[in-house]
Amino acid sequence: MSSQSPETPQSPQDESLADAIRRARQSASQPNAQPAVDALLKKLEEMRAVPSKFESAVREFASWIGLDADALVRGETFDFGGVELTLVHYGVLDPDGATVIVDFGEFKLDEEAAFYRRLLEHNFHTPAGLHGWYALAPGIDKMLFCVRVDLKHAENPAGAIGTVVGTAVESIRAMRDVAHRQLTQSQNETQGTQSA
Repeated sequence: MSSQSPETPQSPQDESLADAIRRARQSASQPNAQPAVDALLKKLEEMRAVPSKFESAVREFASWIGLDADALVRGETFDFGGVELTLVHYGVLDPDGATVIVDFGEFKLDEEAAFYRRLLEHNFHTPAGLHGWYALAPGIDKMLFCVRVDLKHAENPAGAIGTVVGTAVESIRAMRDVAHRQLTQSQNETQGTQSA
């Protein structure tokens, strides 16, 4: 337990995020609040910094597939085999991980409620750390499938990212084929009953 009083400012490098928030709140009503707010903003920026394991693995992966490494490290979406993907990190919250995000397309609850219900049930029945999870991207209404890659324990972190990307692309292609066949079959059955 710290013997420091709450009024004693810590050096920014020793201060936790919680301490920085607490200090900013305490000084917010005082005329000299700017240093506390600046320290909080600096701490938040440090949390968003790109982890070194993520950056090196993504740069290597990008070189293998011939894409702009800087763009992938920044989290820009890329097309691989006709599937939109994004590689993201969560800064200090997960410095040893990379998350592969697969774009499933636009979210249309009114049209496909049963489908989305099954995706959410999938989240419940499978361990997300092993099988990924489905999510709704905030603000853009996109359905996503996310898989975390453990960079710390992978023999080849870039290869682990590549494996997840390749598996995701193949899975999406297979699901698209099944959906196309089902839609075609449904349309053929509808046309057959209309002409009869």
